[in-house]
Amino acid sequence: MRRIFVLIILTSLLGCHSQCPPAPAPDPTVALALIYQISPNNNQPLRVGQQVDLTVSATYALSSDSGTLALYVEDANYKAFIKDYMKIGKGSGNGTFGHKFTVPNTSEVHVYVAAYPSGRESTNTVARRDFRVVGR
Repeated sequence: MRRIFVLIILTSLLGCHSQCPPAPAPDPTVALALIYQISPNNNQPLRVGQQVDLTVSATYALSSDSGTLALYVEDANYKAFIKDYMKIGKGSGNGTFGHKFTVPNTSEVHVYVAAYPSGRESTNTVARRDFRVVGR
């Protein structure tokens, strides 16, 4: 009985091979980002209401002809209060973002840098730094 069950399962799996549409080819595009410097130092907490002069330096690698390096700064609820973008070209390079902001009434500030190939709106390669916020 067990053999019959295994044969039925194998037959159904093998039968799909000729009837199922082919799987999409994996996308060979590479878009990577890494934060190599951040100021102020994210090892020190921020204070609610503090004026911050944020500088984020990132390096990237891109295999497509062009793309975007993006900066997102979010509160603890992942609500972005800074979004910035710069165009990047094929290969590797560096980009620096600078923004002044007042620390919102939150428990954390998240800083993300992502690289996107042109024509894409998402990526799964994101660099992240977190600041703890005190004084709520």
